Amino acid sequence: MNNELMATTASGIAWTIVYFVLVYRGIKDNSYGMPLVPLALNFAWETVFSMIYPPVATGLAGGVINAIWMVCDLGIIYNVF
Repeated sequence: MNNELMATTASGIAWTIVYFVLVYRGIKDNSYGMPLVPLALNFAWETVFSMIYPPVATGLAGGVINAIWMVCDLGIIYNVF
């Protein structure tokens, strides 16, 4: 396993935990944990780089992580509206 793949996997796991906490706290507090504009930009970024231009260097792992984050963004979007 190369260093780039290890770093991508580690950051993917860490950020996925953050996303789950954002969704959980949003549901529990009946609020949202991320402002709308950064959320929209984040969702666009993750959509583009998981479906349209998947990362080449990290292969499947990078695309899967971006897709997981995109789905987590939907949970945050649900909390906003």
